[in-house]
Amino acid sequence: MLRSMSHILRTLTPKCNPQFDLYSTTSNKTMKETCDPIPVIVVLCGCGGLDGTEISESISLAINLSHHNFYPKFFAPDMEICGVVDHLTKEPDTCGEPRNALVEAARLARSSIKSLSDCQSQCGAALIIPGGFGAARTMSDFASKGAECALIPDLRRVIEEFNCEKKPIGTMCIASALVPRVLQGVKVTLGKDGCKDDWPYAEAIRRVKDMGAKVEEQDVKGVTYCEQYNVYSTPAWMYGKATYDEIHQGIGNMIAEMKKKIVR
Repeated sequence: MLRSMSHILRTLTPKCNPQFDLYSTTSNKTMKETCDPIPVIVVLCGCGGLDGTEISESISLAINLSHHNFYPKFFAPDMEICGVVDHLTKEPDTCGEPRNALVEAARLARSSIKSLSDCQSQCGAALIIPGGFGAARTMSDFASKGAECALIPDLRRVIEEFNCEKKPIGTMCIASALVPRVLQGVKVTLGKDGCKDDWPYAEAIRRVKDMGAKVEEQDVKGVTYCEQYNVYSTPAWMYGKATYDEIHQGIGNMIAEMKKKIVR
């Protein structure tokens, strides 16, 4: 009787692969089915939405990834933050010391983070870039140059590598304005071209269109998918009147859609 029950339990137990290496350089197309969480690359840049990575977006992202049996592998550029801002007064911080984007991002990553220069497409099954002005001022100069902006070389390289591997790329908030500088004609969302009280960064839509991108209007919980480049985007805090719950739901919707395209 005991032997019979033991046989049944062995039959019903999921056959996880204990030897599966989440850090392998093997392409995700050849990943074996596993019950272990799958790594997803998350690119941070500082800590705080006015000069770095938006905190609530990155934490919501980490929670949603965990919910879908993924886990974040954090990277950030090892460089000085461009234009540190006092997040209480929302004014430039002219008194403080210069801040490093990687060091500050380690606050969000609980110290488990590496330099973006070490990131390769083989490190994860997908790439996601949260919003915040670290994306628009430090990892690029989109905030000042608009359609003529340039991305830092490592970010451009990582986007190109993930695109070459046909792995999903996800962006949120203002970070969605950067991908069109790398992937010509990509379709993204930056929310809606509405009144300034509701959509304070709607000007970004016009700038991204000037890059040649296709822009799809979405509400805060919406997700845009570009089939040509396998790119997903959601507005997040582009909507000025959003709640934390709405931000969390929108990011969750994006992760749920990306999951369908991630090969285990």
